[in-house]
Amino acid sequence: MDEHDRDEADRLRRQSAVMRFLSQLQDIAGERDLVQALIQAAAVWFDLDARAYRRHLSGRFVAAMWLPGAEVDGFPRNLELTTVLSGNAPTRVSSMADLEQLGWHSFQHEVLVVPLARAREADWLLVVAGPVDGEAETTLTVAARTAGAVLEQLQDGQAHEVASRVARRLADGRGAVPVLAQSALEELLAGVGATQGRLVVKSSDSGQPMTLALVGPSLEGFDLGELVPGLRRATALCLDLALRLTGGGVVGIRLEAPGSTPFGTMQARAAEAAAATIATWLGGVAAATGLRLDASPAPQDEALSAEMDRVRRLSLKGGVLVASFGSESRPAGELVSSVIDAMREELRSSDMLAQLSGGEIAALLVRSSADGVVSAAWRVRKRLERLTRERQAPPVALGHTLYPSEGADSLGALVARAKQKKNNPANPVEGWRFVM
Repeated sequence: MDEHDRDEADRLRRQSAVMRFLSQLQDIAGERDLVQALIQAAAVWFDLDARAYRRHLSGRFVAAMWLPGAEVDGFPRNLELTTVLSGNAPTRVSSMADLEQLGWHSFQHEVLVVPLARAREADWLLVVAGPVDGEAETTLTVAARTAGAVLEQLQDGQAHEVASRVARRLADGRGAVPVLAQSALEELLAGVGATQGRLVVKSSDSGQPMTLALVGPSLEGFDLGELVPGLRRATALCLDLALRLTGGGVVGIRLEAPGSTPFGTMQARAAEAAAATIATWLGGVAAATGLRLDASPAPQDEALSAEMDRVRRLSLKGGVLVASFGSESRPAGELVSSVIDAMREELRSSDMLAQLSGGEIAALLVRSSADGVVSAAWRVRKRLERLTRERQAPPVALGHTLYPSEGADSLGALVARAKQKKNNPANPVEGWRFVM
């Protein structure tokens, strides 16, 4: 085999390796793992010393990843590329003036900058200093665009997950506005890795902000008085967000990160999605109660009905549990909360739980088999029996049903079907009967 044949064979093997690599990118779950894999691939395919720069929330790019054993001092720590990059296209920097400005002093070669992005502004850059041939640039560009698409999916997925967890907290039960706001803020902090947070609201643009939720003593005296709707101040250690409420008013959120794990663009996007969920909820509360701190938000029939609409569109299977207290008298709010808390502990985090306008507590178990629904109903019943014996909750009648079924699968129809046959609220230990 002559030299030309060997080069052609190497090229074909490299193309095959590239295709396998691209097909496996979707299976890499973490942002940093994906970027590290791309750096290693550049070294294996073309023997290139590539570095990855991550966009800082200030807008500049900071050196974040490189090959083990690579010379760290050969590359600048920070890159200001706003005047150099052309969208998400790869860019070659070769003029001495540009190289000096970027931090490559007395460097005699060119620098290739490849953004890891498809549709959005790039959060990561692949940077190679030195000669890069056309085949290597084309291959790295294709790989970077594919990796960028996967990164965007990861960001969207995390934002959706954090916002969904916050929404489930808000829909889990009835309670005073500050109680649910505190729960939502704690869920938001956990979702983005923040250690401290504050949530404030103004009923009008000219009003004074009042604190609804607080985590962390250092933010207790922090002034969020300048709440301009659309405000977004972001640094590696602090996020400030302000959103307008439906019908008037503004909600403001401040989050602080631990120094060891600063915020990135992924965390910022997730925080914005969750903040929008909180603002939507508070807008409904404001319309119903005028944001009285002792007020309870409206029952969550609408949220559960919307989830049932989604279930029907996707042809998902599952079940509904319904706990009711009888018609003699409605229990106090703290007793209802104890029942909701007990049910939540026996259900999955993905199960939706809320109190309806009729007073019942309904749990929607999506993507659960018939056995799973029965098992969940059994666990909840045993927990509620124990609460009743210990006088920590009123007698509760519990029923359940499955969907889809022969009848209508609206929320009202499912609740009615689950309530047709159930254990006796006057004697919850006896008379239990599953409703199918």
